[in-house]
Amino acid sequence: MAFAADRLHWPGEGGDAPAQRRPHGRLTDEPMMSVLARIAGETGAQPMRMMREFAALSFGPGKISFSDYVRLRLFDDAFWAGADKRGVAGRRRAAEIMAQANHADGHGLAANRLAARAYLSAFGFPMPPAAAIFAQDLAAPGGALLRTREQLREFLADPSVYPLIGRPVQAPAGVGEAVLMGVNADSDRLIGPPGRPSVDLDGFIEHVSENYAGGYLFERRPSPHAAWARALGGHALTVRLITVMTDQGARPFRLCATAATADGGEILLRLDPRTGAVIGASQGAGLDYRALDRHPQTGAVLTGRAIADWPVMRAMALEASRLLAPLSLIGWEIAPTDQGPVILGVDEAPDLAPHQLADRRGVLTADFQAFVAARREALAEAEQLRLEA
Repeated sequence: MAFAADRLHWPGEGGDAPAQRRPHGRLTDEPMMSVLARIAGETGAQPMRMMREFAALSFGPGKISFSDYVRLRLFDDAFWAGADKRGVAGRRRAAEIMAQANHADGHGLAANRLAARAYLSAFGFPMPPAAAIFAQDLAAPGGALLRTREQLREFLADPSVYPLIGRPVQAPAGVGEAVLMGVNADSDRLIGPPGRPSVDLDGFIEHVSENYAGGYLFERRPSPHAAWARALGGHALTVRLITVMTDQGARPFRLCATAATADGGEILLRLDPRTGAVIGASQGAGLDYRALDRHPQTGAVLTGRAIADWPVMRAMALEASRLLAPLSLIGWEIAPTDQGPVILGVDEAPDLAPHQLADRRGVLTADFQAFVAARREALAEAEQLRLEA
């Protein structure tokens, strides 16, 4: 949120080293007064009024930082028309929510991609097949295990293994991910998704070797749903569903979808939770936010387009949530494919920003705050019992 697993992350002008995924709508280091002046020029809002509003929100339940205030367009009354801005959770409040909602006993499973995929696959949930695991100098047997940089290079130089999704075994969702569509053997360049630049093969190997001591997993990239792939210029769609575990069982909480674009951006889709149909689309955040009717490259109409197999996808996430019961709040990344939905990832600390931007509505509803409070009390009681044992 970033978000879609359909991108190749490389920073810098040379573009030859992988980057961590940037938070949705990341701000620059531009001074506050300069940002406020730009906002005033766009919206006509007075800087002093915005500063007073920001101060009030920063001390409110959402614990809004100035970065949150700008990237979530909290300065724009028209954007949030009819919604209480005090219900918007900033990054700091979101981090507290995750710590209070999820029991520590479940963190290890969800945080480790290999553990999560093995666990869910054992129960029959569709996951991308593993192609290889790179763990440098690991002295252990394994047919899919790559132990040296030379073995990793040999694997990546084989055109038959593509397309792939590369992910660190242990890292926050989105960090260090890469989508690899192929390799150019003549130039030793890895090929990214449509419209994205190729990257140096040895630079990729160097980055993976130096930064992911816990291992790096390569999965077969599922073939995107054909109709959506055409609309999105060959890029894949990722549905992002947050579920909560209540006394009545697992329930859907918030829903949106994302897709990468050829220019390095990302489209955010608002979905109808009943039908899975697109009811709004946008690109960017903060002062770069713009609403969309059509895809910026393909021209395809986005609103009204339905997510394939949405009822199956929804049921899949709710059923899988039951297996991760120590976690009461889970973010699911699910891809619609021509073979049905495939679970791409499980996130114990899902980013709330894209959901709040898509819906133009904060997450801090009375029901949700009551859920978090109940979880906080339950975890406190469990900790007390543990200390007394």
